[in-house]
Amino acid sequence: MKYKVAVYTGDLGYSTARGILAIVDSMDDIEVKIFVNHTKIDFSRKLSLQWKNLKKNGVRRVVEVFTIAGSAVYKKLFHRQFNKWGCEVIPDYISEVEQHKHVDVFHVTNINSAASVEEITTFAPDLGVSIASPILKKEVLNIAKMGNLNLHKGKLPGYRGMPSAFWEIKNGESSVGCSIHEITELLDEGDVILEDEVAIEKWSTPIGLRIKLDELGIRLMSKAVVLYLANDVEKKKQKGESITYFKPTIKESSELLLRQKHKDSNPPLKRVIKSVLVFIYSNAYAPVRSYIKGVKGKQDIVVLLYHRVNDFQRDSLTVGVEQFNEQMAYVNENFPVASLKSLISGEISRYEKKPIIVVTFDDGYLDNYENAYPICVRNNIPCSFFVSTSMIDEGKPFPHDSQLDIRLYNMDWDQLKEMKKNGMYIGSHTCDHVDCAQTTKEDLTLQLDKSQEMLNEKLGKDVAILAYPFGGKQHFSEEAKDLTIAAGYKSILSAYGGVNKDIDILNIKRGGVDWMFNQKAFIAKLYGWISKQ
Repeated sequence: MKYKVAVYTGDLGYSTARGILAIVDSMDDIEVKIFVNHTKIDFSRKLSLQWKNLKKNGVRRVVEVFTIAGSAVYKKLFHRQFNKWGCEVIPDYISEVEQHKHVDVFHVTNINSAASVEEITTFAPDLGVSIASPILKKEVLNIAKMGNLNLHKGKLPGYRGMPSAFWEIKNGESSVGCSIHEITELLDEGDVILEDEVAIEKWSTPIGLRIKLDELGIRLMSKAVVLYLANDVEKKKQKGESITYFKPTIKESSELLLRQKHKDSNPPLKRVIKSVLVFIYSNAYAPVRSYIKGVKGKQDIVVLLYHRVNDFQRDSLTVGVEQFNEQMAYVNENFPVASLKSLISGEISRYEKKPIIVVTFDDGYLDNYENAYPICVRNNIPCSFFVSTSMIDEGKPFPHDSQLDIRLYNMDWDQLKEMKKNGMYIGSHTCDHVDCAQTTKEDLTLQLDKSQEMLNEKLGKDVAILAYPFGGKQHFSEEAKDLTIAAGYKSILSAYGGVNKDIDILNIKRGGVDWMFNQKAFIAKLYGWISKQ
């Protein structure tokens, strides 16, 4: 039997598109039509909304408007497209949806209008699915034969409304929910079909949690659609106190941000001096220097090194979820980007006007798959992950984590296979995360050979690249280098910092990034600055 599913949305972005593809891929015989709502608001209505916003937020709204307008003007005048090498292998879910043979995309100005209702009725859906759509009126809800499902990022009935994650953090909850429920004419009511939750960790932020909820919502909705169409669901009535939340004021948002923000321990004068220096470096000296290098065809290559992306740790190997997303979004929008493979193959041009950015991860922690990988995909960053294969194969913890009071888990081969399929490179970090300078010739040869053999066996053959553990100059001898070349590795990465002014593929320099890099310091890092804050 062929099923028809109507998807209602106001945003055909990354998570919506990926969610629709998950629905299509979950069934053999399904046809999907997406109704994308583009609401047009007349001038008087816009003016009324702005006046209400001004009364609600006061002078903070004025500042916000000028900030948004200034940013838009700056982008219009100065933003330019940068070259991307190796980025074409990253899935473009929006294009895939638009070109999918079982999917049709229909754009409307008002999803509840008579014209839209007629179009939906003509399609004759068995099921309606709402993903970030406007409120649907009964004329739309009555069309689908079997009913309608909504993806709501919040526990029901206690967290109806929006925005997801903000009020849960503010209220001191331990988790934020994600629910698939039947739609009624009342906001976020209806029986719950499926639900799950994401833990609110010590350093969780609303944006970081929403990124994780996006991934959870994609999985839940595709599962719910399959079960619902098969009439194999166990519906749950919403029980408990019903509370509907609305968008917080700018003051409330600022207060939550300040509550979570890292407190700089440096003396005030030192903070001011450092901020001024970073500003001058990032906005004057470094851009001019980089421009001149680009004109000469000698642009720098900056290779970033990460280890973990989570919100339950803050140490020298970890960045936060929102923090990493902000960094990758900035890199994608404002710098030329290259995959590591395109760098070592000599495909890139050194005539770029800004440093060329390459992103890498070491070790193989589970949060690389859960948090870093989807963020790289949504921001079109072709990242390279270097894993210690025995640690992956046996699920062993890393020795350098023995002092931690929590157990950190590693990725598995299926996860790595998915990542490679979707444009990520998976390279060697030896088998057991050994110090290559302190390991015997025989043992190191075994570590190098076995690691690459396992990668080829589990993930398919690929160019062999080694990021040697610990990464310092003292951790990799000339003998180790010779053994690595003899084992068939085409490139070697260190981790003691530095910018690649001349490309030596047998010593690609990388600079580490951790949670202490605020956004200003990170931008300076992209130009070669080494300080964290």
